[in-house]
Parts: sequence; C-alpha cells; structure tokens
Amino acid sequence: MQINTVLKAINHITSGNAYLVGGSVRDLLLGYEPRDIDLVVSGSAQSMIYDLAKLTTIRPVILHKEHDIARAVLPGFHVDITGLGNDALLKDLKRRDFTINAMALPVKDYLLGDWSGHIIDPLGGLTDLRRGIIKVCSPGSLNEDPVRVLRAARLQARLGFGIDPDTLKLMQNVKKPLAAVPGERVWEELRHILGLPDAAVIIYFLTHQTKVLEQVFPEIAPMQQMEQNFYHADNVWVHCFKTLIEFERVLKGELLPGVAKESITKYLENLLSNEEKRLPVIKLACLFHDVGKLATRGERDDGRITFYGHHQVGGPMVELIGRRLKFSKRELKLFRLLVEWHMQPLFLYKNNPPSTKAVFRFFGTLGEAAPVCLLLSLADVTSSRRATGKLELAKDYADYIGRMLERLVSEKDLFLNTTPLLSGEDICNELNLAPSPLIGKLKDVLWEAQLEGKVTTRRDAVELLKMRQIERIFER
Repeated sequence: MQINTVLKAINHITSGNAYLVGGSVRDLLLGYEPRDIDLVVSGSAQSMIYDLAKLTTIRPVILHKEHDIARAVLPGFHVDITGLGNDALLKDLKRRDFTINAMALPVKDYLLGDWSGHIIDPLGGLTDLRRGIIKVCSPGSLNEDPVRVLRAARLQARLGFGIDPDTLKLMQNVKKPLAAVPGERVWEELRHILGLPDAAVIIYFLTHQTKVLEQVFPEIAPMQQMEQNFYHADNVWVHCFKTLIEFERVLKGELLPGVAKESITKYLENLLSNEEKRLPVIKLACLFHDVGKLATRGERDDGRITFYGHHQVGGPMVELIGRRLKFSKRELKLFRLLVEWHMQPLFLYKNNPPSTKAVFRFFGTLGEAAPVCLLLSLADVTSSRRATGKLELAKDYADYIGRMLERLVSEKDLFLNTTPLLSGEDICNELNLAPSPLIGKLKDVLWEAQLEGKVTTRRDAVELLKMRQIERIFER
C-alpha cells in the first residue's frame, strides 16, 4: 500500500486536521525521502488508528496509551501518530527538541503536491535548516529529556550540521543524568549513532565535548585511567576507541587484502544494510572488548603488566552493560560472544599454522559471528600496532585474517554443518569404555579426522578410534 493512500485516509478521518511533523518535515525540506512518518492529529490518535484500520490494511498498534501515541504499521515502514487532545499545534511544536524538528506541514497540503509555502514554523526552524544549525527549542529542552543530547550529536553527524554555541553549553551542563533514563531509550539512540558509517566521530564528541557517554557507561572512566603493557601505547579506553576507528576502516575495505575483501563483499554489504541489526552491537563490542582488563591487571616479577584471561572476564562484564541497555537476547549473546572470543584469532595466529581442530572449534562455536570476530580482531591488532609504530606487523596480521576469511567462505558448510560421526555415548559403546575425559579427547581426534577427510563413514570412525586406542597402549 502506498503511503499517500494512508495519508488520504487520515486526512479524511480528521477532516483535514492532521499534520506531518518532526523529522518528516525536516527530511522533506532537505530533499530526502522520509524513512518513517510522524503525524499529529486533532483529538485522539487511539480512536483514529482504529478508524484508519477499517479503511486501509494497516496494522494498528498503541505505542503509549497515556500519551496517546499510536502506530500504523505497513510493509517496510510505519506512521507514528500522536493525538493533540485539547492542545494547540503550536504548543506541541514548541515542546519539541530542536528547531529543525519543530515544523509542521498540513497533510492536506502535502497531498496537493505544492506544499513548500505551507510550512508552519513558529521557532525559525527553516532558517536554522538553511544555515545548517542544530538549536534547542527552549533552554529547558535537554533537561526535560537528556536523550536529546545523543540525538543532537547524531543529527550533527548525519546531516553535517553545526551545533549552536548556546545549545552546546546546555548539552555540557544537563542536570538530569542519562543514567536516570530507561536503558532501552538510551540504546535506541545509541543504536542509530553506532549504525552510522563514522560513529567514532560522534563517540569522540560525546566523550570529549559533552562527557555524557560516561553517564551511560561508568566503565569508561576507569578504562581511561588503566595503563597497559608494552604491547600498547594507549590506555585501555583510547585503545578500544581506536579499535572502533579501525573497524570502521575495515568496513570501508581499507585494511583487508584484495582477495579476502572480494570473498566477503556480500557479507559486508549485509552488515551495512539498513535491515541489519547487528552492526551497532558489534561496534559497541569494539569499544568494550578490553573492559575485562579492569578486573585482571597483574604484574610479573620483572615488572611487566599482564591481563591474563581478560577476554573471559570481560564476557560477564559486557553482559551487565547489555542488560542495563535492555538488549534483546540475541544482542546480548552476540555482545558477550565477541568479547569472550576476540583474542582467539590472535591465539591461532601465534600457533601458525593453526590446527584444523582449533580452527573448527573457533568457526563452529561462533557460527555466523565468526567473520565479525575475525574483523574485530583485525581492528584490535591494527589499533595497537599502529599506536606502537609497527604497521608491518599489522599488515602481516591482515593477510592472516584474510586467509582465515577465505577459508571460512570456501569451507563454510564443512565448518558450520559437520555432524560428528560418533557421539560420546557411541564411542563408549563401540570401544567398551566408561565415561571419562578420554572420551572427549577421542571425540576431538574424530572431529579433526572428519574435517581432514580421513574418515567419512561410521565404520571408518570406529576403526580410527580403535587404532588410536592400540597406539595409546603401546605408548605406555
């Protein structure tokens, strides 16, 4: 169903008292096609949405009963509708976040096509839009909703606008902390920020210009104070931030060797598509992949600093972060998985060439997240090597990651869909063995043999393990 069909129905139901507002008007004026549409209507939005459902095929949803906000869901987009009740339109516009979002356009005029002369603009938003300025609607706007600080930073980056100096001062002195805002609202805005191609620029702004990010992530301050060992020239936070920069370079195709880049082009395209929900979580993992170092710092007898097991300790720590932001189960699993496994590609590299068994365990455990983990590891290592002036080592590591990606692409079915020919119980029965750690070792032997094509049938598997048992007897 076309959006105009829905808007015509809304215009009919409201007798012409419906208005496009907010980002919808802003984007139209900038020449963009609005991705989703925001409307205000006279009277009740909740009553109107059910009338709309009778005239069209939209799916009606009540988003907020108390604030009278409803949503018309259509394939590929939605229309959010707020009821004005007894309030006037101008009062509603003046309560909004920024002047460029405080304009309205009557739906009836929009439908006629020639609408540019019908913009309702009580706060000079059109002038600010032409000047490329983000300015609050009122001095109390940010204290009413601190999430607007994040939104201002996002709009600055997305639109290429500047922030009004007085507005910047207000952003730096918001009284209500972001930590007091429900986590899901904070994550919704951060998700939009991290989904942008150059999210690192916004993260830098939020940590250095406004310092509001520390309110959401209290882990940042101790990470900034944590110095590292001789592998690093930066503190933990700066290194993690630079890892995000390198990861965004990876996504732009700047670090991977040519063949590997071609091998995962489709994968990267999917990762960057609007429908992809994983990218913000992955970028957040870049920022906190080393958070476990806060709890694992040690010092050897020779004075060298260590962070043994920081990746394993970091898993539960980032899970707490995800829970604060009300992550979905899928987001939480990916976030923790990437942090807990981010060192494994480097461990495999140091044992070059890695065993088939070790590679299988890595690819098999991470599944569809394996390519992302490899890219995160590349960004991590490049960040530290660039900071210490060892870019040749980073290039060598990029070649290795490229080979791993090529191997994953060419042998994906083998790594991700191989089913063991024998279970632990099968091994016990076939070899007349009691359950013990030996069974796990024999399973590993069989796994590796399967992957290398040495055994292809159940009978082959049994014969291999019997032979291995005989060899063990003679080795004693």
